[in-house]
Amino acid sequence: MRRTMAVEFELLQTFDDPRGSSFDPIEGAALVDHRNVHVVLTASGHVRGNHLHHRGIERLVVRGPALVATEDEDGRVEREIAAGVVARITLGPGVAHAVKNTGEATMLIVSFGTEPFDPKNTSPKKLL
Repeated sequence: MRRTMAVEFELLQTFDDPRGSSFDPIEGAALVDHRNVHVVLTASGHVRGNHLHHRGIERLVVRGPALVATEDEDGRVEREIAAGVVARITLGPGVAHAVKNTGEATMLIVSFGTEPFDPKNTSPKKLL
């Protein structure tokens, strides 16, 4: 049986000025569907993820530079996110995912999940 949504990859608009950058990580109407939000800071050269969730939808908002790998029933895909670019990756249940910081500075990931955190809902899957 095919899932209706496996992986969606979107580039987000950023608002940049001399003070820095801002962006809207998720639409307001979508916030009510989420039960878990966490911020992940990743050092240069390191990887986060390398797992899959059995239930729920996860939305990762990543500020590049980064390498994102996903794997579902249709195969494996790797996508580069350039420095300063912000992408939102929406992952359906069962989609393995990993994000590698390919830059020199600390990488930012903001994760929104429709399920509360539960280690029993996660299985390891090494992609990067």
